[in-house]
Amino acid sequence: YIDLPWQRMILNYHNSSQHTLFLLLAKFSVWVFGESETVFRLPSFLAGVLSVPLAYQLGLAVKMPWSSALTSAVLMGLSWPHLKYSLEARGYALTIFLVLLATYSAVRFLDNSRWMWGSVLVVTGFSITYTLPSNLFFLGGLAVFIVLAGGLELKENRLSIKKMFQSSIPFLIMFAWIGIYFLIIYEELKVSRDLHPLLLDGRRIGNITELLVAPWGFWMYLFFALGAWRLRGRRERILFLAVIMVPIVLTLGTGVVGFARHYIYWLPFVLLLSAYGITELFLQLKKKIGGPVYGLGLGFVFLLVFFAVKQTTKLYTARDNGSLVVAGPNATLSEASQMAVWVDENIPEDNLIVISTGGPVSSVLNRYMGKKVLKRMIYFARGGELRKIIFIAHQDMPPEKYPFVPMFKDRMLKLPASR
Repeated sequence: YIDLPWQRMILNYHNSSQHTLFLLLAKFSVWVFGESETVFRLPSFLAGVLSVPLAYQLGLAVKMPWSSALTSAVLMGLSWPHLKYSLEARGYALTIFLVLLATYSAVRFLDNSRWMWGSVLVVTGFSITYTLPSNLFFLGGLAVFIVLAGGLELKENRLSIKKMFQSSIPFLIMFAWIGIYFLIIYEELKVSRDLHPLLLDGRRIGNITELLVAPWGFWMYLFFALGAWRLRGRRERILFLAVIMVPIVLTLGTGVVGFARHYIYWLPFVLLLSAYGITELFLQLKKKIGGPVYGLGLGFVFLLVFFAVKQTTKLYTARDNGSLVVAGPNATLSEASQMAVWVDENIPEDNLIVISTGGPVSSVLNRYMGKKVLKRMIYFARGGELRKIIFIAHQDMPPEKYPFVPMFKDRMLKLPASR
């Protein structure tokens, strides 16, 4: 989508793969610094880097001990989905950063009601849905938090309607902006929703919960539960309950279910509570066993790092040997550009081109050769003679080794060896 004109990118929504705000930032980055893989991924990378200190600041803002805030930043830096999406040209790392910033702004706005934080909250909240519309469910939870917590700020025993209204003003402005944007893209949103109808069954719930604690596994939820149980402040309890439970209620109520990665907005809160549970456990151990707890802590940190390194190594090994569904070595932008020129000069129109590198849907070759493939398909559809099929593959994975199985699940597809 990065090749779309600015106006179409801003005012149109093609499907859930269009992360509009990220694409705008990536397009601007390429326009300023030139075209390369690093520049294209720069917005995701910067968002991922900034999310680590922001997780620490949010931990302090919600009255967690500095050790818990620091641990949450460490967990964020080692979190597999955070690492993965920070290195990919998609909007999920940006979602994590914006969720942290929106929550931090909401807490600071409640603390002093300065409109600087209210303005940041409005802009950040709109940006979250502009990145991915389904993030609206998270904003619903954050709105419930700020209204309830704001109403409780003035009086301990009963809600203050006046305070609730004052606290909700940023969200009233924000939701007005979001409503206008959704009206503009309404028809495309309906098509996108109907394109991949999903059910919130046990398997999908398992995928979501597994993603949020990757690479460590479900045992991390023991610390999450401990952290939730040990929360002391009423405002903090409202925050975590609202941002976790309200999206669940909205999902069940609307029937709009996404892939596991669409719920990445829960990641900061899972890590914050897990970090709080970890530090609370080690503080209790310190009281009982004293100095040896530092050795246990060092070993625990090593365990956290080990899982992160293991998962990262596994991904890049799978990408190299082609065992992923989106498989095999991909082309660089420079290689794809050169290949497109070579095809123009050497492959006649009556040869069908099959891209067998990368996704192939995710292959960068599609950017440079998509129109060439379409032109040939139209030629054959109109009765043109097919003389030869040309498979374009990476030199490290020739066509006969390319895993076509995901596209042909019910049959075997075996190609002759390359010549």
